[in-house]
Amino acid sequence: MIENMIKGRSLVETLKSEALRILEESNIPLGVSDIAKRLNIAWSTARAILLTLEAEGKVSSLKTPKSRVYFPKKGLVPGGAENEDRVKKR
Repeated sequence: MIENMIKGRSLVETLKSEALRILEESNIPLGVSDIAKRLNIAWSTARAILLTLEAEGKVSSLKTPKSRVYFPKKGLVPGGAENEDRVKKR
């Protein structure tokens, strides 16, 4: 992450790309807490990043009984459609 900041990327842009990468590499949708733990950031920061990615159309989310889970938007990455289909079946 530090390398990206050195290359001139802001911390927010670096965190957004890292969060998106984590979601793309995951076999299951992830919650805000999952992203916060993996990026070692506050829950509120992770939530803001995920909401921004969703507003930009890069991720989708679904409300579960206890929380909201996020996954890459269909067509953005290889396997993205599979992720969305799998989430809808649950």
